[in-house]
Amino acid sequence: MKEFLLNTVLAKLQLRAPLTALRSFKVLEHDYGHFRSARKWQSVDRHNNPIPWLTYPAIDYLNTLDLSECRIFEYGAGNSTLYWEKVAKSVVSIESNPKWFKKISRQLTSGEIYLQEDLEQYPDEILERGTLDIVLIDGAVRPECVKQAVKKTKSLIILDNSQEFPESREFLRSQGFKEIVFTGFSPIVNFISITSFFIGDFIPKFKKD
Repeated sequence: MKEFLLNTVLAKLQLRAPLTALRSFKVLEHDYGHFRSARKWQSVDRHNNPIPWLTYPAIDYLNTLDLSECRIFEYGAGNSTLYWEKVAKSVVSIESNPKWFKKISRQLTSGEIYLQEDLEQYPDEILERGTLDIVLIDGAVRPECVKQAVKKTKSLIILDNSQEFPESREFLRSQGFKEIVFTGFSPIVNFISITSFFIGDFIPKFKKD
C-alpha cells in the first residue's frame, strides 16, 4: 500500500520517470562499475577486479559458471586474460600489439601470453594448441580467427562485437554451433554491442550457491 501511494505521488509530481532513470544510471555506472572502467580506461568491475571486455550480460553469464576445469584460448590479450587466469584451469592468449603484450605479461602469474605481430600467421596460432574448451575471439582479423577456431574446438566459441561480423556468425551456425546473443553495454564505452556465444557440445557447469 505504501509503495502504491508513493508511486501515485511521484506520478502526480512527474518525478517517477526521472527517479527511475537515476536508479538505472546507478545500476550501470556504480553497481556494474562502468564509471570506474571508463575513468581508468580498463575493463574492471566496481571493485577494480579485471573482467573481460564483453557485454555485461555476457559477463554476468560467465560469472554463473564453474570454469575451473576449462582450458581457454583467446585471440587478443587484456583484462580478460587476467580474469581467465583466476577462474579457469588454464589460459593461452595471442596478442598482436607489442605494447599491450608487455603490459599484460607483467601482470600474469600463471597464464600464458604470446606475441604474434604477423597478422597472416596470427589466426594459425591456435592450431599449435592442445584440447580447448573455450575460444574467445576479441582481437585482430576476427573472421580469419573464426575459421581456424572451428578446427580446434566444437565446444564454445565466443565472438565479441559480433554485430560487425555477420558472415562469421553465419559460418559458425553452418558448422553446427547454436548462437546465443548477449546484447548490452560493455565496460569503458558508451554504446550497445553484442557478444555472441556459439555453443557446440559445451555443457555448462554452474557454480554451487
